[in-house]
Amino acid sequence: METAEFHRHLRFASRCPSGQRHILFSALHSHALATYLHAVRSIDVRAATLVSSDGRSIAAVVTHIAAWDRWTLRALREIASGSDAPGILTLDGYPCDDGRVRGFDSVDAFNEHVAHVSQRTAWPTVRERAVVAGVALYHLCCDPAAVPAERLSATPPLTWRESDREVPREMPAGWLLWAKAIEHEGFSHIVDLESSADTLAG
Repeated sequence: METAEFHRHLRFASRCPSGQRHILFSALHSHALATYLHAVRSIDVRAATLVSSDGRSIAAVVTHIAAWDRWTLRALREIASGSDAPGILTLDGYPCDDGRVRGFDSVDAFNEHVAHVSQRTAWPTVRERAVVAGVALYHLCCDPAAVPAERLSATPPLTWRESDREVPREMPAGWLLWAKAIEHEGFSHIVDLESSADTLAG
């Protein structure tokens, strides 16, 4: 599935009643996660050092995705427990590797922190953390009893920054966090991840 097709599916799902939307999001997430996990598991230590299309190492890209997955996981647990405005919306409450929880002044500051983490973390550890975070997020999101659709819909609206006309202009924060996680895993960086594994395999 290409990114444009994903956006079309997402636009259709966003117009559906919350129960049906949950089913459609779950299907999109299943596809994205399978693609992502296959790519991540195919990357070895050498491929992890290759440079991605945005100039970061492949290891840094995977660390970046895993970090957002972990933060989104925490945010959805907050939503499930009754919060309409999880900390991630104000860049607060990120669960660090050492058990601390911290906030950031900007998305760039968070991404810089994650880049430093990737530099001091061995690839096998990066890969394991990415798989664990991705699978945990998938199971939480796709269990309607764990994060009810009604709770996702109760969160404040947020606007997508993408210019693609197929992308919904606005969604409740809970749904948008889930959608962005799906996009991050299965579409935003997947070409780089798959290419890095194929480069050395070939």
